[in-house]
Amino acid sequence: MTPIQRILLSAALFQGLLPGASAQPAYQPTWESLKAYEVPAWFRDAKFGIFIHWGAYSVPAFGSEWYPREMYVQGSEVFRHHVATYGPQSKFGYKDLIARFRAEHWDPDEWADLFLASGAKYVIPVAEHHDGFPMYDCSLTRWNAARMGPKRDVIGELAAAVRRRGLIFGVSSHRAEHWFFMNPGRSFDSDVRDTAFADLYGPARPDTVQPDSAYLADWYARCSELAQKYHPSLFYFDWWIEQPAFAPWHRRFAAQYYNASRGWSDGVVINYKNSAFPDHTAVLDIERGRLQEGRALPWQTDTSIGRKSWGYVEGEDIRPASEIVPILADIVSKNGCLLLNIGPKSDGTITPGQQNVLRDIGAWLRVNGEAIYGTRPWVVAEEGVTRQQSGGMFSENRERPYTAEDIRFTSHGEYVYAIVLGWPGRSCTIRSLRPEPGSEISMLGYGTPLRWTWDGSTGLHVEIPAELQQEGRRPCLYAYTLKARGTHAPVLARPSIRIGGTAAGERFIFADSVSVELHSENADASILYTLDGSVPTEKSPRYTRPFTVSRPVTVRAVASCAGYVESMPSVTRLGQSDAIRSFTFARPYSRRFNGDGDLTLADGMTGSTDLNDGRWLGFEGSDAEFVVELKTSRAIRAVRIGCLEDQNSWLFFPRAVDASVSPDGTTYGESVHADCQAAAPSNTASRREFTVPLASGNARFIKIRVSGVGVCPSWHKGAGGKAWLFLDEVTVE
Repeated sequence: MTPIQRILLSAALFQGLLPGASAQPAYQPTWESLKAYEVPAWFRDAKFGIFIHWGAYSVPAFGSEWYPREMYVQGSEVFRHHVATYGPQSKFGYKDLIARFRAEHWDPDEWADLFLASGAKYVIPVAEHHDGFPMYDCSLTRWNAARMGPKRDVIGELAAAVRRRGLIFGVSSHRAEHWFFMNPGRSFDSDVRDTAFADLYGPARPDTVQPDSAYLADWYARCSELAQKYHPSLFYFDWWIEQPAFAPWHRRFAAQYYNASRGWSDGVVINYKNSAFPDHTAVLDIERGRLQEGRALPWQTDTSIGRKSWGYVEGEDIRPASEIVPILADIVSKNGCLLLNIGPKSDGTITPGQQNVLRDIGAWLRVNGEAIYGTRPWVVAEEGVTRQQSGGMFSENRERPYTAEDIRFTSHGEYVYAIVLGWPGRSCTIRSLRPEPGSEISMLGYGTPLRWTWDGSTGLHVEIPAELQQEGRRPCLYAYTLKARGTHAPVLARPSIRIGGTAAGERFIFADSVSVELHSENADASILYTLDGSVPTEKSPRYTRPFTVSRPVTVRAVASCAGYVESMPSVTRLGQSDAIRSFTFARPYSRRFNGDGDLTLADGMTGSTDLNDGRWLGFEGSDAEFVVELKTSRAIRAVRIGCLEDQNSWLFFPRAVDASVSPDGTTYGESVHADCQAAAPSNTASRREFTVPLASGNARFIKIRVSGVGVCPSWHKGAGGKAWLFLDEVTVE
């Protein structure tokens, strides 16, 4: 049988075109028809799943699951590692790693037992990653795990083990990205150029070229075979199917998958990213990020237990359950599910560190699962002081630790669950929930009802028993759930803290002094505030008119009004710049990465490489051009500019920095140029300072241009897309 005959047969089997197939399918391959799709109850109830990245890329255990591509990117860290470890790519290529991928200790039942213990309700292994090596018995290529490497049908065996334990099974296909994935290997003497291995490495075309019809037909046939052979209840697609060439093919696949599944499933799910599918036709997935607000349609976050990679790498930074559980609660409160990835070793074992995290999550869910599984969003999703800077794809590095004031709500029937994301101490205050008179409030995992009082001004106050103050006697180690029957209380909106008529954000830097205004949406409300960050009380100052701040303070304000529960607090840190008066930008920086204001570049606090502090100013696809005004004229020796590079998030160091000085802001001296190191492939996030030497005896203004790379280089996974320039501390010497 020829390859094209196999493609046609696989597609025919899946489409139900053989004798006995239904003549009247429910879905047609149009968006109008597919919008009749409804998300199945099992997915809406499950809330927590396990993702698995496992393949030949786990053999080197270096860099990331993008090793198959980056080992061919000349000059990259992975390239150098590969040559030093295995030899030149012309002699030892990715195909040779497949032979070393033996999975000799793999036991699918052990995996399934671990997933069951984790509390997960569905399991999604990657059936084929960008490397083009299917982990299943694929009839369309000789390069698959059933014939090479492990010589086992990994997807089939795992599906059986998972289903024996009552878990839902799905698959993930990243085949679309294989079109361009191995392309760097064509630029030098490597085995990617050997036609004998074109059926593994090909097409290896640039990602600026749309896939051709032959590749698209093969993509469709592989997806069809996966669905027809393994009957997955969820089919996950990575981002590249949003390319225009895929549109008719994934519409066709969705219609056939939804139609075919009626014979073997209680409903199926397709996961997509960005805008590959319109609303109501499939389920949105957000990679390494979340939504800031709730969403009426179910959605999903996929993220990894490891911070560095999706596949196994040595020296991985494993995220603890204490970090993951609050994220799960936040996602569920906003109508989402969490798909948490693990990366097994090439021998088929899961590291103790990853196992411990999964078991810890399972231990929490055994106590608190009632507040997670089968729940639906409540009237409000959250209350608290910790506000995530931004939502969306790859935003998790900007997340901030939660506190005991941060609460996430879910509901089930007549019950409301308030998941308190930090230990509340002796008492827990919940503003949004008004319990029914005389009803019980309990903490899941603790058998005795808790004492509570309701105050129409300050909300619900729940007493936490003395015996639970000892950490070892609490029902769980983090994120504590209170269960009650009640209604949504009338809570005032947070007051806004304004500087110059504009909301100040979480942090604002001023030069000499600043006028602060406090504003409530309710005209009858009064606002209490403090300047030391403490909780305002009736003894605190009551806002009557703008006030001036001339030293660093933390403003915390609440609004109160008869008939309403006091608002959640608004908090803004006001800092002072010692030597710099202002920054004037030639073009605006991004609202998404606004560093809490331009003067944060002069606050003496450098940004971190994991983006957590939010002090970066981001420029998308453009240079940063600005003038620095000093408070007084002075001698200048040099200017240092701090920048961040994190290529996994499309951030690159600049190409160059230019600077010149002026005594009056009108006449500038000759510009001094400093070249920066050319962009090279990197798998790490790092901060670096670039120095421009300036020799001036009397300067008050400094004109600076930081030149970004503009677009991602050809070797980058986002090649051709806009590259970000992230600017941090500016230091004048």
